[in-house]
Amino acid sequence: MVGGATCASVQMGAMAWQNMHAAILHSREESTVISTPLPIDDSTQDAKQAEERCLMAELSIIRDGRHYLYDGYRCERLSDAVAYAQVVQGHKRRAVPSATL
Repeated sequence: MVGGATCASVQMGAMAWQNMHAAILHSREESTVISTPLPIDDSTQDAKQAEERCLMAELSIIRDGRHYLYDGYRCERLSDAVAYAQVVQGHKRRAVPSATL
């Protein structure tokens, strides 16, 4: 019976710990976090958009609403379209013989 009593007391101790833990969790006040967007500095946003438009014009990248298009390929991010355009244009420049430059 000693082994049975030990097992029962361990189970009771575990249940008491679980109940105490649950009580602690329920007694804590739930806080509500409301995220507030930070104000955007219009001049910074305008400068960024102007820079993106300039880069797109230099590399002949077109935006069709959600995607950026270059040379028949569609990218979701401008950075991907820019990287692809730079690689393709770099290959085109190397393919031109230096005598014709």
